[in-house]
Amino acid sequence: MPLTISKVWVCNESKLINSAWTIFRKLLSKKLVDRVKMAGSKFENIIDDLGGSSFTPDFIDGGMKRPETDLDPSSLILHLLNALPKKFSSE
Repeated sequence: MPLTISKVWVCNESKLINSAWTIFRKLLSKKLVDRVKMAGSKFENIIDDLGGSSFTPDFIDGGMKRPETDLDPSSLILHLLNALPKKFSSE
C-alpha cells in the first residue's frame, strides 16, 4: 500500500542542517519543500498541527502524549485502522 507523508517537522535542528536545507531546498520540487517545516525551538506550530498538546509527544516541549505501551494484537489492529484513511480501513 503506498503511503503519503503530508508534512515533516524538523525541530531543534543545528545551524549546519538549517544551512544545508537553505541550499538544497532550491534543488527540490515546491511540493517537497512545502512538506518540510523547520521549527527550531518554536514548537507552537507543531503542537497546533498535531491537534493540541494532548496529541503532541511529550519529548516536544509542551507535549503531553506519553508513548503507548506494548499493545495486544486486537488493540494494535484498532490503532492501525484508525490511522489509515477510511477508504482503506473499511475494505
